Amino acid sequence: MMKAEFEAMAGKSVTDEEYKVIEAVYTWHPAINDTTGKDQMKTLYTQFGFGVIRGMLPVAEKMEKLDGERRELLAQLDTIKIREGLLAVGDMELEETIEKVNELYMKANTEEEFEQMMKSLDVRNEIKSIARKVIGC
Repeated sequence: MMKAEFEAMAGKSVTDEEYKVIEAVYTWHPAINDTTGKDQMKTLYTQFGFGVIRGMLPVAEKMEKLDGERRELLAQLDTIKIREGLLAVGDMELEETIEKVNELYMKANTEEEFEQMMKSLDVRNEIKSIARKVIGC
């Protein structure tokens, strides 16, 4: 929902700072419905005021944080599935690269030194990228 759309629904203008809070609550608060959320936000604002919406912000921020954590875990699960698939057909390249990248990371004294070592690693960039993700570097 855009700021102008909310203002038209509410019949009143809001500051940019207020709208940031309204948007965060609209997007992330678990009590706000996906299909009727705009009407819910209008009702909250017009009947109870901005203070109620501001009071909902901490929960909305926690939900956003949890969503990010969930997305990270799903990405890790996708990486595990890729690794399992490669191992299932006898392809060890990624696993060996993970070990090599980890060794390089542990040897490097600086980020620049690590990046230089990575450039000299004769492995496809896609495999390097997955290995880096697994190692966390």
